Amino acid sequence: MPIFERWFRSRFVPEGDSYLYWVREGAVRFEPGDVEALVAEWRQIVANPLVWVGWVLLGAALPLWMIWQGGDVQAFGIALAVVANTALVVTLVYADGVVGRAAETRMLDRPDEGVPQPSLVANLIWVAVLGSWAWQSVSEFYKSPGAGIFELGMTLLFAGAILLHIYQFLRNWRRWRAQLSGK
Repeated sequence: MPIFERWFRSRFVPEGDSYLYWVREGAVRFEPGDVEALVAEWRQIVANPLVWVGWVLLGAALPLWMIWQGGDVQAFGIALAVVANTALVVTLVYADGVVGRAAETRMLDRPDEGVPQPSLVANLIWVAVLGSWAWQSVSEFYKSPGAGIFELGMTLLFAGAILLHIYQFLRNWRRWRAQLSGK
């Protein structure tokens, strides 16, 4: 999974002989050897075959159980997609915690040294959750159009929350990038 490893490595910003890693409380300094050790530990979690065998077994068991309960092939595909996406997100979020656990002991003395890097994974999870709630509200609205004012209101609320969340993420991202470039 080289693309995810590049993403993980990109969170360490070079500064002189060391690297800065941004968390909510500020910057954490890591030496190059420490970064390589964290990347190796991250790789050990993400590339662990036992983790993925477990996810594959769950991914096969859930759809088969759904078909056994009377579902159809479409339910099989949906369940398989849900398990596959959940497996990827859970594994990457858990592996991302490697740095967070290491950073807890290395906080710099000046927590307001800069703007932390916004977390793309956390923001995507929030947008996905809000989007699924909005989709549920829309589908309820079309099932019973006569009693749909509540569902329409909830859909607009969730859509607004999604747009606000995306705006806040992009604003924080621009601030963080400007801080890195010294502007």
